[in-house]
Amino acid sequence: MHYLLVRALESVKLKLDDIEVVFLAPADARTAFDSHKVDAWVIWDPFQAAAEIAGARTLKDGKGLVDNRFSYVARRAFAEEHPDLLRGVLKEFATLSDWAGAHPEESATLLAKSSGVSYEALLVAERRHVYGLGPVSPEHIDNQQKIADSFFELKLIPKSIKIPDALLPKPLYGDAR
Repeated sequence: MHYLLVRALESVKLKLDDIEVVFLAPADARTAFDSHKVDAWVIWDPFQAAAEIAGARTLKDGKGLVDNRFSYVARRAFAEEHPDLLRGVLKEFATLSDWAGAHPEESATLLAKSSGVSYEALLVAERRHVYGLGPVSPEHIDNQQKIADSFFELKLIPKSIKIPDALLPKPLYGDAR
């Protein structure tokens, strides 16, 4: 989300230094937003959907600014010691992802029971969520590198990071299907 903030500000010729950033957990941020202690809020679904249902207006989303993808990570030693286990877990995630993408109402119902987030907000989030699981692509690596370079340039991280150095040999992170 921080990169979305950086890119959204850049899109209107502003910098992080032009605003006061406050780091809060989603529930605390919602309270601060609702009580006018913060003027704007960078958040993800389903918290964004809940705020929209309550009347918040989306000023800018990530379309054209960021490539939002979820990544599954593991400690290198664990991944190297248990590649078959990780492939099995990723295969199960792929199956679940396929099911959730095809059943947004049921997915929202299950999530509402366990999360404390309203069914209505979860349904909005589930319907706009892009499901699917695939291997790490060169495009994904390039996008992650842009984020790392930006964060280093902004002094948000202390040293330069080379994303390819964090990846395991292709057979371990290839398509789990």
